[in-house]
Amino acid sequence: MSTGSATVVVLGRGIQGLTTAFHFLRSGWQSVEVWGPTEDRHTGPWTAQWELPAYLAEPYSRMVQWGIETSKDYDTLLRTGNQTGITYPVRNYILSRSALKPNPFSAELARYRHTIDCLSEPAIAKMFAGRHPGGTPCGSGVYVDAQAYDTYVINVREHITWLYGKIAALGGRVVNKSVHGIADARTNSLGTSSTVIVNATGRNAAQVARDPKVFGVSGQVMRVRFPQCRVCVEDHDTGGYCIPYFDKCDGGVDETARDSTLLQLGGSADDVVLDRNGDPVNLITPTLGTARKIFDKCHEMLPGVSSIGNSERLAQSFAASARSTVDLLASPSDEHSHAHPAGARGTTTVLRGKSLGPSDDRIEHYIGIRPGRAGGARVTVDVETLDERRMVVAHNYGHGGAGIMTAFGCAREVEAKCYELVCHLQDRGNDCAKL
Repeated sequence: MSTGSATVVVLGRGIQGLTTAFHFLRSGWQSVEVWGPTEDRHTGPWTAQWELPAYLAEPYSRMVQWGIETSKDYDTLLRTGNQTGITYPVRNYILSRSALKPNPFSAELARYRHTIDCLSEPAIAKMFAGRHPGGTPCGSGVYVDAQAYDTYVINVREHITWLYGKIAALGGRVVNKSVHGIADARTNSLGTSSTVIVNATGRNAAQVARDPKVFGVSGQVMRVRFPQCRVCVEDHDTGGYCIPYFDKCDGGVDETARDSTLLQLGGSADDVVLDRNGDPVNLITPTLGTARKIFDKCHEMLPGVSSIGNSERLAQSFAASARSTVDLLASPSDEHSHAHPAGARGTTTVLRGKSLGPSDDRIEHYIGIRPGRAGGARVTVDVETLDERRMVVAHNYGHGGAGIMTAFGCAREVEAKCYELVCHLQDRGNDCAKL
């Protein structure tokens, strides 16, 4: 498809905005810009996983469909083998102290199993060779049910860097510009009238779209050195979870061969009071109290991390860390740059722990804000009139904790509907070849 003179401006440089811009470009749109302040160049924590059902996200049925579509794109990207930030397959285990309900989407999950015998699978057995005090193996006498399936793990920083590279390679432009309203994008950075505007500003849609339904939910995680674990594990009852951090992700290889010495532990979910611009009223920083709660949630399923996260060492990691806002201008390729949420505007804090022992058993703490929306994510496309000009305006925000696992599915839906409406505006039916 060629869209010739059609001009697209995507607002927001988080995962939804960047993925949407990339998808427009690969679908043949020739003039695409993505706008946002410099601090939007990273989004989310260090690592994330794809999961069904989605976490802290509505509407339920649409999230599932967007997630399934996104997984298909991940499969396509994995075949390119050029550091997309995606690793597959990674085994994902859900453990419970009572009977689990069957996963209603089991047909969509590769190698899905629902049995306590999941704990005997080599992938988890060899990772949790450590034992609880008293000599009981992981899960013995604690969990009575389990589920497992193959999932995708995303190195967020690497995936974002890859998206920026693809946008540039396809001729897209990234513009460092804060946005206060949809009308700001009536023309692109070159002064050309916009044909399509996509609002993917996350929680800043409270200001950009004047949407009072936007809310924030903070999430604190930590990263520890724990090379024994290369699988995802979730304690269904406490909400504790772990996701391995894979560096230089270039597709799927055997778990034991992957470069993964770091493990991300979570999680937390606390309401954040936002102002009318979608920014938190108070500075959001990691706390020692929440870090201790995370370790309490995780210690049953991860007996080996008990020594890393004991009370003394955890307190020491905060005392030894320089508390500072993330370096918003850090290069994506900087080994010490860290991810932070779209539209954060300096509200995200990372505590970088100094070496705590001869094996560099450090602990890093991170907190970000998930962009939620009462009633569910807003993914809509309509024709609106701005300055007496009719143009296509799309909204793509409010995905809560499921932004990265729905990004490609939402981008596909938005682009397809924009294409249809642009064709309609040009009176060309479904053929936009001469736009």
